[in-house]
Amino acid sequence: MPEVRNSFYCDMVHGKKYFTYLSEELPEIVENIFPLTHDPKERYVIGNSMGSHGTFKWALNRPDFFAAAAGMSGAGEVESLGFFDMNNPNVASAFGTREEYRGSSNDFYHLIRKNLQEGKKLPRLYSCCGRQDFFYEGSKNFAEVATKMGCPVEFSEGEGRHEWGFWDQWLPVMIDKMMLGMSFPSDQKLFNIRFAVINYLAGKRNQFVYKLEGFETEWNYSRHVSFARASYSNLPPGEYVFKVKACNNNGKWSEATTEFFV
Repeated sequence: MPEVRNSFYCDMVHGKKYFTYLSEELPEIVENIFPLTHDPKERYVIGNSMGSHGTFKWALNRPDFFAAAAGMSGAGEVESLGFFDMNNPNVASAFGTREEYRGSSNDFYHLIRKNLQEGKKLPRLYSCCGRQDFFYEGSKNFAEVATKMGCPVEFSEGEGRHEWGFWDQWLPVMIDKMMLGMSFPSDQKLFNIRFAVINYLAGKRNQFVYKLEGFETEWNYSRHVSFARASYSNLPPGEYVFKVKACNNNGKWSEATTEFFV
């Protein structure tokens, strides 16, 4: 997500129209410069921290624009996350009072109800948060409430705080979830998947376990390599899930399993 200062990606009550910039002006500029797709089925958006709020706001205000959206560490409803209790002037500048916020284009629950009442198809929504993050309970609660309302939000969690270490680990996981993996023609007989982790100290001592769920039941091991490769041939046409976990030279395994659909 682009930089928008402390606006919460709003058309601010007391400030600039950052949501208009984000959702209207910026896409037009970028699409005029780069050969990007105009197909909503091939558009995705992801953000972290305040960017996770902007991500979900964009997706819920423009459900026709994206196939999927993902937010890391803060994808939740502003009131339940406690922002109005912080006595933060940035909150008042962005949203105004609680009364001005409720029922507005910033109110996620209002947007969900409105979209469902109008019969609009919502993009797939994904959220993740570290268990030590101060937004953990609010993010998890929003996913549960939104799902019960009829707007499924897939919530994932792991060890971590509100910091780049957590986001670096979970970014590829969330991208894979949004992208739903990769597809091959049914007559393709062979494909390879290469995977690696960054380890500048002892890259050749990495370890991996992986399997293609739907085809394999046991994990495959690949030890003491800087990268690994999985090869599959003559698979029956169908849908599979490739899963992989990594271990560094200190014997520490990744908590999250990276997975994508095939």
